[in-house]
Amino acid sequence: MFCHHCGSQIEDKAFVCIHCGVRVPSAQDPIERAIFPVEGHSWLVAVLLCVFVGPLGIHRFYVGKIATGILLLLTGGGFAVIWIIDLIRILLGGFTDKDCRPLVR
Repeated sequence: MFCHHCGSQIEDKAFVCIHCGVRVPSAQDPIERAIFPVEGHSWLVAVLLCVFVGPLGIHRFYVGKIATGILLLLTGGGFAVIWIIDLIRILLGGFTDKDCRPLVR
């Protein structure tokens, strides 16, 4: 495995690069994997953002949909209609990121 910061070769199970001291993302760390999945955006983070700050459109910013995020921010979640629809779509698995990839569970 190689360090993503300095490019030096390090052990596969290393948590810190011995050459530059930068923390190496670990595939075994479940919390880090939930927040920063390799394949795309996290379903859990999107659900939490939509539930707690949904009317502000923060979940849209998280998945890269900036224009519609601004729209939701300015209209209070699309007058709460788009926000509720987004929450249902996220929970059912129909919500995608800006590249049309499904959220990672």
